[in-house]
Amino acid sequence: MMQQRRFQREIIDQVVLKAMEAQRTQEYPFVLVADVYPGSGKTLAMLQSGDTLYKMGHIDTVIILVPRLNLAMQIELSWKDNRKYFEPNALGYINHRQNTWPLIRQGEAGYVSTYQSLIANPELHQHELQDRRILLALDEAQQLGADYCGTHVLASTISGEEVQRLVDNLNVVGVMVLSGTPFRADGSRLLFAKYETRDDGRDYLVADVTATYSDGIEGGYLRQFEANLYDGEVDYQTPDEDLETLTLSQYERSLRTFLVEAPGYWQGLADRFVEHLAQQQVTDTRFRGLVACYNQEQATDVVTYLGQYYPHLRVLKAISDDGDEAQRNLRRFRQEAYDVLVTVQMAYVGYDQPWINVVLPLTGIREPGYLRQLLARSLRVVPDVPYAKQPAIWVVPADPRMRAFIETERQELELGLKRRERNEEVEDTDLIQLPKREEGWVVDGRVTERSAMGFYAEGDAEAHEIPLLEQLIAEMGLAITVSSAKALMVKYDQARHDSVGAAEGLPRTQRELEKAALETLQSVISDVTHRVTFFRKQCTAELDGGHAQQAIRAYLKVTFGKAVSALVVEEIEAEIDLVRGWLRDNMVPEGVIRGFRRLQ
Repeated sequence: MMQQRRFQREIIDQVVLKAMEAQRTQEYPFVLVADVYPGSGKTLAMLQSGDTLYKMGHIDTVIILVPRLNLAMQIELSWKDNRKYFEPNALGYINHRQNTWPLIRQGEAGYVSTYQSLIANPELHQHELQDRRILLALDEAQQLGADYCGTHVLASTISGEEVQRLVDNLNVVGVMVLSGTPFRADGSRLLFAKYETRDDGRDYLVADVTATYSDGIEGGYLRQFEANLYDGEVDYQTPDEDLETLTLSQYERSLRTFLVEAPGYWQGLADRFVEHLAQQQVTDTRFRGLVACYNQEQATDVVTYLGQYYPHLRVLKAISDDGDEAQRNLRRFRQEAYDVLVTVQMAYVGYDQPWINVVLPLTGIREPGYLRQLLARSLRVVPDVPYAKQPAIWVVPADPRMRAFIETERQELELGLKRRERNEEVEDTDLIQLPKREEGWVVDGRVTERSAMGFYAEGDAEAHEIPLLEQLIAEMGLAITVSSAKALMVKYDQARHDSVGAAEGLPRTQRELEKAALETLQSVISDVTHRVTFFRKQCTAELDGGHAQQAIRAYLKVTFGKAVSALVVEEIEAEIDLVRGWLRDNMVPEGVIRGFRRLQ
């Protein structure tokens, strides 16, 4: 199980506090509102909250309602995968149910279902939940009662009314309102949530817990993004036979003109999308792309276009017209090796495939909540790829509203990076509890032994070593820490030992001298790639694959005008001096430079 994030701990703590307060006052249900940036991982916090209340004796049932079928199945699998971490006496299984009786079966403590299932048969849910103490979780609550269709919002109060009936007619202990955006898709307020009107006249959600994009960047659980905005032009024919050129970046009217009616534009974006995906798959072939289309007809056209011009790509389509096949393809894209998923709306809320890191939005919707949900499909971090090597790549139209949205997200990104660099967040640590003593008072105290731990494990210094290291630092005039000084001494001793061993068997012929010199040069180059700050950070042994050493050799070849193998001993010595210059330029202490192997 992943280590809990700050907002996940806060959700659980707030649920416990609210449940205890409700028990004291007998005012039910309590309500918790969490405004959590999409992709941050609120599902497990929701499930653990239910597990915690169950163990405390406040509830016996957890009901989770979600907007989409794929999200319901993901929640079921998440609890199956993680439930073992909460044993003993963990909350029972939470399985997906689509109005099939009984909704709760042996070994289960509740179920997850869709808002649409509740609307279809509210009496079944009411009947099944009688005489139960319930924690009701409304996931993606911004979708409760409204959804997108093309560029339009379909508003419906039926689901909201049925949820309210559950709360009014059943023993609902608490309601968790979980959302990635502060308003519903039709612009109305979230059910059960509170708002405040500020001086600017706008309403703002009053959330018990918040987690922003900048929080995710600071915590390292959301990816950094790079938005590639592509402008475009359309030649537009008017009825009076005038030919007008429309420029996307100056276009404020319907985007359908560019995104649907001009195949040359959307196909050009698809080409760029494929290029960006190919660049990402150089790092890891498991990276994937998502295309969100304007409508279902375009989704079919995109699949046809990709199949015709990029037959090597493994493409799946998931649109509502395909019924059960669409749901199967959503599952296949999570579980099997595919490159691109083409959809309209089916993969923009809660869809979890963390290898998606390239997104092309061909949709005309510019509502910030929708775009945030869609583009966040590319922000989940995968654990086995270095953080810097898994950016989210957004291939987007350069219309003014899209640019404004990107600017807002970029400000959050910059804020998160600054906080990440300053390391403002301090992790909680478990303190050792001192043994209880008899009544008394403190007379005095003192500092005792000192030890040092730094970046390098070999630099860990014990108390008896520190005075000698501090003396060495002072005599050499170095601006380094104690642990760094010890690490340098360890490396220096290793290099000196190697030099002595090499000198004992010094070859005598000119050919042998050149061979030994070349071996020394290779050793120095190898040392550079492991000691110089730039190479140590950018070209570690696991990732470099020899590229750093090749770069140095290419630099030397340009300097000398010929390959290393064609050099004489004097030229090789000169090359060694040049490589040592790389060390000096990177502020490596002179004592370490002298410790590298020398020709005898």
